[in-house]
Amino acid sequence: MSSSSKLEQLAVKLAQDGRLSEANKFIKGSADMNAALIGYPALLASAILRAVGGSSKLKLILVILSFKLKQKTGKSLPIRLNGLIALGNRLKTLYSHLSDIRTFIRLWGSLDYAEWAVSSLNNKNPDKVLRYVDYGQIVACMLYQVLENIAYVGSHGIIAMSTPVENRLWSVSCIMWAIHVQLDFIKFIRERQLRKKLEAEQGEKADADAIKLADKEWLRMVLVNCCYTPLSIHWSFETGFLPDFLVGAFGTFAVINKAVPKWKSLLGCK
Repeated sequence: MSSSSKLEQLAVKLAQDGRLSEANKFIKGSADMNAALIGYPALLASAILRAVGGSSKLKLILVILSFKLKQKTGKSLPIRLNGLIALGNRLKTLYSHLSDIRTFIRLWGSLDYAEWAVSSLNNKNPDKVLRYVDYGQIVACMLYQVLENIAYVGSHGIIAMSTPVENRLWSVSCIMWAIHVQLDFIKFIRERQLRKKLEAEQGEKADADAIKLADKEWLRMVLVNCCYTPLSIHWSFETGFLPDFLVGAFGTFAVINKAVPKWKSLLGCK
């Protein structure tokens, strides 16, 4: 079978099962997460390249190797670590631009949180703990989004704002995000308690595969939240405290564990 025939069959299959359409909707509806899927790995790679390129020990090792190579073969080893630093700087610039794009995309995030608030009030969670965690997260997210929006338009000179005020707005908005992240831990623990209670009541009737899948998904969400915890606290300080390497590493782990399962599902991968 020719490659063109295979491509035609693939196109027909994608059109028939709707995966292409679903992938397109996901790209448009999850632009923030997909931009993060590029941005955080770019920052991680940037930190590694700049660290390697600026390593005096590595330079010394390469100089010694070059000297020994020249003694044996008459040819020296080219040492071009500055190129790694330059590439690292470009990747950090890419990360910065993507971060700005992500913040712009979130300007309309308040509408999503308003929809969440209405839905939560109309369909109250029967569990008191989960219900009040939900309310707390809604308030935290609404404040986070409003403060971030004001800081963003101020940073671009759309409204008059001093640098100290702008920095404070960024900081407080991330404190609200940090509160949301910590409330997630309470939600995860409570949901697990309720699920385990239900499984105990079902006894042997409980689906073992479903339990295993639920436990795996629960662990994935907890690990993602564990990565968001240091990031949210880091950005709650006006100057931050995490190096680019850790920001990139935590962000990459979190976004991969959020986005990849969805992409695998859309593409039909196991």
